Amino acid sequence: LKRKFKHCVFIVHEESTHSTQLTTLASFINSMAPWTTSNPGVEEGGMELWEEEPQGDHWYTVVGLHSCHGQPKHPMEWMKKMVCQNGIESNTRLVAPCAPARDGGPGWGDSYQWFPYREDDVDAPAWVALLPDAQWQMLRAERRRLAELLTAELERLPPNGKLLVFGVSQGATMAMDVLVHFRPGRQHLQKLAGFMSRRGLVQPETFKDRVGPCPR
Repeated sequence: LKRKFKHCVFIVHEESTHSTQLTTLASFINSMAPWTTSNPGVEEGGMELWEEEPQGDHWYTVVGLHSCHGQPKHPMEWMKKMVCQNGIESNTRLVAPCAPARDGGPGWGDSYQWFPYREDDVDAPAWVALLPDAQWQMLRAERRRLAELLTAELERLPPNGKLLVFGVSQGATMAMDVLVHFRPGRQHLQKLAGFMSRRGLVQPETFKDRVGPCPR
């Protein structure tokens, strides 16, 4: 259940007129140097949603999830490079939510984390024990919060608009978790264009919740 991905690109609805731009975005993100993170600490107002509106007609939205110990400014920098590289910056809304501030343990202090890992979870094999209940509930809470965010972003797009989700490291893990459980309305399904990951893994809890009763 626990698989690691160096690169993960998932493009949906290839018949879309926007598929060329999305495929180019995927090639661009896979060509970038590996992401590294140093502890930036916790800044006041870090839970705020980072947003940048398009200057022209709104055709696309890119939602980026930062890594464990990261901040929204990190995926925002990436997203700006992606859309500028592909000439769609004037038509793209950029969104970067922030994870809650949590205790990062020795050497980290408080930092932004979507959920705390187990202490024995670093490069662990597939048979590693599941998250303790408290951490699992944090994962579920972020899943619900981000699903609400994606729903709101889909509603903002025009009928032919496209939403792309990407994440880095724990942000990729969180994005995959949300998308496994995400059920947009029929009117928004065609807007969900794809997902891109730069280094991440699928938590076993993602599938445990999917095959069992979904949390409410």
